[in-house]
Amino acid sequence: MPPRAALTAYGMNIFSIGIRRWLGLALCGLPAVVFSGWLMGNGKMLSIMSGTAAMSLTAAVLFVLAGACLLGSYRSNWARNLLRFFSVVLIVVPSLILAEHVFKVDYGFDLFNSWPLIAGSGMKNGRLPPDICIALLLAGMVFLLSSMHVQSRRVRQLIRILIITVLLMGGLGLFGYMLNLETLYRVAGFNLSAAPSALGVCLLGLGLWFFAGDVISRTGARLESEDQRITSIAAVLLTVLAVVAGLTGFAVLQQGYEQSTTDHIRNTARQNAVVISNMLDHASVLAKSIATRPALKKSLRLLSEDAQNAEALAFAGEVGRTFLPLGFTGIEFYNAKGDYLLTTGVMVARQASLAVPLETGWGGGVESLLWQNGFVLRSENDAVLNGRIVGRVVTEQRLTSLSSLVKDLQSAGEADDACLCSREDHGAACFPTRFYPAILHIPLPGREQDIKSPIARALSGESGAVAVTELKGNTVLAAFAPVGSHGLGLVLKTDLQEQYALLRQQFNLLGVLLALLVVFGTLVLRRQLQPLVRHILQEQKRIKLILENSTDAFVMVGENGEIRDWNTQAERSFGWTRDEVLGKRLLEMIIPPAQLDSVIARITHLEDDGNGRGTVVHRRVEIDTVHKSGKLIPMEISIASLYDADGYAGHVFLRDISERRKVDSLKDEFISTVSHELRTPLTSIHGSLGLILGGVTGDVPDKTSTLLEVAHRNSERLIRLINDILDMEKIESGNMSFVFKACKLPVLIQQAMELSAFYGQQYGVQFQLLQPVPDVKVNVDQDRLIQVMINLLSNAAKFSYTGGKVEVSAQVMDSGDAGKTAGKVRVTVVDHGCGIPAESHDKIFQKFSQVDGSDRRKKGGTGLGLSISRSIIRQMYGSMGFESTPEVGSSFYFELAIVNES
Repeated sequence: MPPRAALTAYGMNIFSIGIRRWLGLALCGLPAVVFSGWLMGNGKMLSIMSGTAAMSLTAAVLFVLAGACLLGSYRSNWARNLLRFFSVVLIVVPSLILAEHVFKVDYGFDLFNSWPLIAGSGMKNGRLPPDICIALLLAGMVFLLSSMHVQSRRVRQLIRILIITVLLMGGLGLFGYMLNLETLYRVAGFNLSAAPSALGVCLLGLGLWFFAGDVISRTGARLESEDQRITSIAAVLLTVLAVVAGLTGFAVLQQGYEQSTTDHIRNTARQNAVVISNMLDHASVLAKSIATRPALKKSLRLLSEDAQNAEALAFAGEVGRTFLPLGFTGIEFYNAKGDYLLTTGVMVARQASLAVPLETGWGGGVESLLWQNGFVLRSENDAVLNGRIVGRVVTEQRLTSLSSLVKDLQSAGEADDACLCSREDHGAACFPTRFYPAILHIPLPGREQDIKSPIARALSGESGAVAVTELKGNTVLAAFAPVGSHGLGLVLKTDLQEQYALLRQQFNLLGVLLALLVVFGTLVLRRQLQPLVRHILQEQKRIKLILENSTDAFVMVGENGEIRDWNTQAERSFGWTRDEVLGKRLLEMIIPPAQLDSVIARITHLEDDGNGRGTVVHRRVEIDTVHKSGKLIPMEISIASLYDADGYAGHVFLRDISERRKVDSLKDEFISTVSHELRTPLTSIHGSLGLILGGVTGDVPDKTSTLLEVAHRNSERLIRLINDILDMEKIESGNMSFVFKACKLPVLIQQAMELSAFYGQQYGVQFQLLQPVPDVKVNVDQDRLIQVMINLLSNAAKFSYTGGKVEVSAQVMDSGDAGKTAGKVRVTVVDHGCGIPAESHDKIFQKFSQVDGSDRRKKGGTGLGLSISRSIIRQMYGSMGFESTPEVGSSFYFELAIVNES
């Protein structure tokens, strides 16, 4: 047996495993990469996509179990029980992890962190995200329901809904990663699921889709409702595609809008932080300018020597009053010894609800930013004269512009807010905001947690924008930036709900349009697809009924010889039920073991050079098959190949020919009896009667002579009948011998007419040659051709009226192609008798066929002459036909090829 045929015969063609199992292999291979990444400490292998989270080991183990369920078979009990166990694990473990998320508990399902290899690598295994838990839970339910063979309509609908949900979840997450749409996989994963996990859920959903069609049988489902089911599935898929398209479109719009909003608020925070820094710098310079006035410094030197110097005190007070209109609320003067001298205006430091120190600014002194119904800058600057400190000037100036700026930032939108903060011990102190009128003290306990806070990042000198959850629990977009070198941080916040209000309106419009699209598409499917599907299903039902009620056994096999279908007649013929043979090799079931090797290459391997042609395809071949009981059954087998998605499939028809074999045996016995037991004695009887009538034994009385003539004629008819039967048997069995040689056609026709003269005299008919026969040669068996001519002439004489004529003619019909063929010649025999009725035309050349009528049937005959004649002409590569008109006559002719003597 050829190796290729043997491999095919025993099912080693790996490409026959199906899409479902390919997806199962892929689903098992994905965690294998992740396992390798964990063991080798390779972060790229863990995340697959750069910049994304790594798949947890818990997810990897569960995906392997799901892949095993896709790869497995549900036919044997042990496999079904094993896969049922895997299904229970896929339900229980994700359910408990979901409970961990909901109830904030730990059941110990993340104990993989205790592995030394993982602990040594410095990587941590995160808890399985909720969306992955739900997807695996739903997949486990699908596998469990299918293994229980629950076939109710509601269960099948539930399975479809579960599969579509898994597909939707996996598609949303995967599309989100592929298109870099954080919104999609954030929503689908509830907490940023890992990219490998999203890919695994997508593969699992696709595998479940093919699993539903490949494993879950629809026993009991009515074929009449299949068109509605298929239309419903198409409508659901259209809805899913519309939802995915809508969510993807919304995510694209949202991401673009969010990016634009983020850029705007980040730039606004940076620009206003620079403006606030400039305001503080300007106020610092102004405060410093008081302490640098030369006249004031001289007065402070005098007051350092004599604190009661009235003239110096008056001058200092006048200087202070001069600066009050510039925005200062109060100015205090101290001498070099630190003694208080005087105050101009009103100092508000004692009434301030918050005072935060500022880092050294342009002034170079000690500064604090106060809050007292607005921002107040308190500056302490030394008065230096000739390198010596002669006094100190303390100023407090209300920063009206800063207060207005912050107020404008806080009221930019209905939900906008802005806060200015400074670092304090173990936290940050923030000035009142729009929604928090009191002073805020925000704890910042540690660096790792601290760096996640926008306030902490601003105080650390960073600038940017992030989406965070504020104290009230609202999700806001916060932009942060440091305020120069003053140790302050500015944070601007805007509510995402308000920002997305317009976007939601657009999404609602998009949702309405998609809903209309789904409704319109569903209507189109019902009007266009459903009738087509119904027609296809009706044809399928009709074909199934035909096959089930066929008297032939029908078997459909795959390219590797695996049985896919087995009709009722096949069950009756071979004794095997449909469930017993599905999935098994046809030849191993029906071919006797001793003959298996001799036929396996011809029958099993339907593919020949990739074109679906085999040695027995589209041919009838007789083989011996075996019944389940061991009894041998002769069968006639024919195979029609059909290409489908899985390769070449064979439609095998097997017909029990046991009865035909018996009939053939009886026919052979009959032919043998006719040939040896009837013809020989009948020939002897016919010859003896001829001798008696010829006077060999003396004169015979008239009455006796009449009886002998009747016996002689009947014996002659019996001999012709026997010879015709034997000739027909030789033709059918292919045993009739022909001796071909080039013969002159005129000579053959003349001999036939001479030998047939007796028939003309018997029926009172004259044979006439209408015109000279063309002097051509034909390559024929001379005796067989004369036999055909005699048959046509005797038939013409028999069906002609007494005194009529039978006309014989020959003419060249086709001159042929010069140098290649010499053309054809037609020989025609025409009678002017009763003709052939139109209803008998189609059976005139059939065996034992005779024109039946009141005055025709009495002509007698075997009904085999014309059938034998046409078979002989065909064996000589010619053709025969006729034309006839009732009560006018008939014209029989045959055509033969002319010998090209060149």
